[in-house]
Amino acid sequence: MTLGHWLAACLPLLLLACGQSSADAPSGGGGGGGAGVKGIGPDSKWQVGVEAHVAGPYRPCGEIGTGELSWVAASPSAATQIAIASRAGLVLFFSSEDGSSLRPTFHADWPVWSVDYSRDGQQLVVAGDGGVEILNLADGSVSFRNKPFDFATTAAALSPDGSVLAALGTDIAPTDEHVVLRLIRVADGARVAELADRDGRPYVPPQFSPDGKAVLVGTTYASIPDLQINFFPPRGNYAATTALSPDGKLLAGSGEVWDIGSQQKVKRAESLSPTWVAFSPDGKTYAESFMESGITLHLYRTADWSEITLPTTTYGQLLPTEIPDGRFFFARDGKRLFVTLQPYGTDPTPDRSMLRVVNLPDLTIQTVIARTELAFAAPAISPDGSLIAAHLTAKGGVWRSSDLSPISRFGEGFPSPLWFLSNGMLIADLSQTYDPNTGLLVNGDLSYWQGVSSDGTMAVLPWGIPLPRREIVRLSDLTTISTLRGPISGDTEWAFSSDKRYLAALHDGVTEPDTLRVFEISTGKLVSTLAGASPFAIGVSNGAVRLVGKATDTSRMRVWSIPDGAPLLDLDDAGAVAFSPEGSLIAVGQDLIHIYRSDTGALRQSFFAHGDGPVKASPRVFSVAFGATGQLVSVGGRDGTLRVWCSP
Repeated sequence: MTLGHWLAACLPLLLLACGQSSADAPSGGGGGGGAGVKGIGPDSKWQVGVEAHVAGPYRPCGEIGTGELSWVAASPSAATQIAIASRAGLVLFFSSEDGSSLRPTFHADWPVWSVDYSRDGQQLVVAGDGGVEILNLADGSVSFRNKPFDFATTAAALSPDGSVLAALGTDIAPTDEHVVLRLIRVADGARVAELADRDGRPYVPPQFSPDGKAVLVGTTYASIPDLQINFFPPRGNYAATTALSPDGKLLAGSGEVWDIGSQQKVKRAESLSPTWVAFSPDGKTYAESFMESGITLHLYRTADWSEITLPTTTYGQLLPTEIPDGRFFFARDGKRLFVTLQPYGTDPTPDRSMLRVVNLPDLTIQTVIARTELAFAAPAISPDGSLIAAHLTAKGGVWRSSDLSPISRFGEGFPSPLWFLSNGMLIADLSQTYDPNTGLLVNGDLSYWQGVSSDGTMAVLPWGIPLPRREIVRLSDLTTISTLRGPISGDTEWAFSSDKRYLAALHDGVTEPDTLRVFEISTGKLVSTLAGASPFAIGVSNGAVRLVGKATDTSRMRVWSIPDGAPLLDLDDAGAVAFSPEGSLIAVGQDLIHIYRSDTGALRQSFFAHGDGPVKASPRVFSVAFGATGQLVSVGGRDGTLRVWCSP
């Protein structure tokens, strides 16, 4: 099929999805069907000449998704507020009544293991891989930072008077055998005492007695500040968590409850050891969860240890994909439980439940808190920077970049490129066109698109008849700008320079090494062939064109000048790379995001962007992209979140 025949068949549909004046595209190339064809014209959805702000430093200003939930804490002062810790390095605040967000997300500088409120509810202790922080909830400031352990801090809590921090962690490895309790003085960060943790889960925050004179870690009940062991129940099986009653008189673990003062057992264990135990905030109720044919819950009155009769012992009406992990947390009023769910079920869904709030004692569902799950695929940013489109596990989604409010959902979950066109339409799955404002499919089979320029005005289209070839097409009127000249059968990824002079392509070598090839757009001429691989990007700064890609002769990223192909400098290795809109900065992402000057390679900034999750083999930073206004968007390969970074 010739381009003219293809246009005659597809033009009415394609014009719905493409558009901007041909004056916005470079001149040159053959018509190939453009003669007498009228494009959409000069009206364009996107703004033109938006000023790019790239002064830096970049700071977090929003996220889509939450990552893997690691801990939940209920505020002792705000009746409905709960804090959720995430291995993505996020702490999120939700309402236990309706699941709405209550305050801005706190972005930690490392993956978070646990959070714990101070006794007055005015501070939040955040513990993670890099140490511990104390967050003032009144203004969002951090009043204390400390690194009690060389490897990771797994949990931490403040004493009732706020003077001492009890931290659990490890210096050498994340194993239970090496977990240590350390007391840190908040005034100066000095280490007061330490004690090897004998048992118990390392991610459960230490529990202080009401007077602050003792602390419970696992089944070890020790005095403050010397950490002398005061009580250690004799029962040997304490694999599950333990709990201290609110008045500090009772210790529960493995289904047994002990009176600390008399060291007498007040409740015997059932036939099975519970997975999780907790006291209600008023101390009148004690609860245990069990892994039986599923997860079941048992409640007891602490006055006489009689069991409370429940209409059901299961956690509400859970869906097949919502699998409890056995943990639960009491709300401040003791009338609700927060039930945490395993990170992944069996079926993909774009919004997976991570926390259920159930009422007591009937265990009916109050609300559900869900997280958006993203697929490991690069997002798309509209040419004016106002919209972000990303792949979810089951569908695609579109959000406003200003506040990340959702706009629409579209299509099915496919890990393929997304591109915005100049008239506002969205290309997904290489051939399907959607309206991003409604999520409705505009056309389901236009062509096999292989690349679209960042401003949505040009595209690379493959043609197989009469000979395999690639053509650069102007989307406003669908004329062919040029036909690429050179070996292009193995080219799989494409990137346009912002000045529309050059097109870079990745040639995946099977019998030969990978190469990066650069074509002149106006003529289709091959001008450079470089020993490089993905990820790669091409940028323009002050008229100078540069290509950055993974150098095949080293483990680093290399910057070449174009069109001569001269190597300019090498940067750190990366799993993702992008140029800023005006080409002066290069963002490189692997475990951290590094921001370099493109002319000198000078490092401008490095920051933690994404945390851990179930997919440990993936790079932390899977994709980076700049918006027209300088916003930086990144997608995490391990934590499955999308983050937006702003520059003032």
